[in-house]
Amino acid sequence: MATSASRAAALSLMRRMLRVSRGWRGEGGADEARYIVQETSRVFRERKNLRDAEVIAGALEEGEGRLQTALHYGIAYPRMTHTPLAGGGDVKNVLPPAEAGGSSWASHVGEKGVSDAARNIAAHAAPVNPRANAAREAARAKRLAMMKATATATA
Repeated sequence: MATSASRAAALSLMRRMLRVSRGWRGEGGADEARYIVQETSRVFRERKNLRDAEVIAGALEEGEGRLQTALHYGIAYPRMTHTPLAGGGDVKNVLPPAEAGGSSWASHVGEKGVSDAARNIAAHAAPVNPRANAAREAARAKRLAMMKATATATA
């Protein structure tokens, strides 16, 4: 450990984790309680020789996060972290990377708003599913036709 303060913080965190395992009431019961003890021991042994203050602070922050997750959600296991979508768009309207070539796949930002590098990454980053892309295109065409029909009916 880098300093006595970080050593004290690490020992305090370890003690709190072990105390949580004693009264664990998660879905896994005793198995999860044993997992908490084993995982706490394993991780603290792996990281006992850390010397860099930033690395130690990051490890303590990670441990604190896992402890809070366990207490709040009743989940003893680490949770997956959120990663933003690679193909652009948002969760509801993911743009199909297979259509990055000459079509207007980036029309919402304009063709000039997307760099060639981003277009290349989008074209090769995600696997292509032709049926899903065809279904998306058909749905877009249907929505467009319905919007045009509604616009002419109300005009």
